[in-house]
Amino acid sequence: MPELIGIAGAGVALALALLFVRSGFLERRFSYAPAREVEYSPSDVGLAYEEVWMESADGVPLHGWFVPGKRDVTFLWLHGNGGNIAYHLEHLRDLHAHLGVNVLLFDYRGFGRSSGTPAEKGLYRDAAAALRYLKGRPDVQPDRIVYFGQSLGTALAVELATHEAPLGLVLEAPFPSGPYMAHRMLPFLPMWFHRYLVPNRFDTAARIGRVKAPLLIVHGELDTTVPHEAGRVVLDAANEPKEMLSVPHAAHVDAHAVGGSAYYDALLRFVDGL
Repeated sequence: MPELIGIAGAGVALALALLFVRSGFLERRFSYAPAREVEYSPSDVGLAYEEVWMESADGVPLHGWFVPGKRDVTFLWLHGNGGNIAYHLEHLRDLHAHLGVNVLLFDYRGFGRSSGTPAEKGLYRDAAAALRYLKGRPDVQPDRIVYFGQSLGTALAVELATHEAPLGLVLEAPFPSGPYMAHRMLPFLPMWFHRYLVPNRFDTAARIGRVKAPLLIVHGELDTTVPHEAGRVVLDAANEPKEMLSVPHAAHVDAHAVGGSAYYDALLRFVDGL
């Protein structure tokens, strides 16, 4: 009898643990690391800019910066899962200087000055809202927009591209899916458990085959957050034309700093080829 009670208790405990996991609390805790305070602006790195506000389809206000360029191409910048737009200012300055493109850099719900709480479907809505905002600007050519995703933002860029094709798609440190990353963190657990553990999919590898735009993947060879092989998986699943820039000695989304001119030259060739 005590053994049966013990087994039943263990079963209840496991069921409660799985319910806790499925509630999304753990996923929100470990998938998103937003910073609320936006301490700097593009003017701190010498850039002229416009502070902009957008509204997601479910009414969430989103904050961003529009930096005008000298050519007719616009980058929609979809950043990673941590910090906020102020964390990307040096990269923004150098990308703008080397490529001369317009750039919209904005914060998802729950990041920076944007309202709300991060969640997969909400972030997809936010990316769509940013694109809708860009296409409504008179100084942006709606058919000359490149989606530029970093890490988590690569999943948003690919999902958005399945609905509205960009001029081109640049993915820096992409990953195949949420369960893929969970399995990498906890390889001793079976894959079926990771599919249950991570309700939000971010299924880039499954979606990218529906994208027809030219693709450039950038990945640091020493990336320990999203391994270089993950970028290869995404590349293999994508349609032509596609190419990959592997940056020696670069870790996670620091290819711009480590790669330097080689990084920006590759982006410039890609944009010029569009």
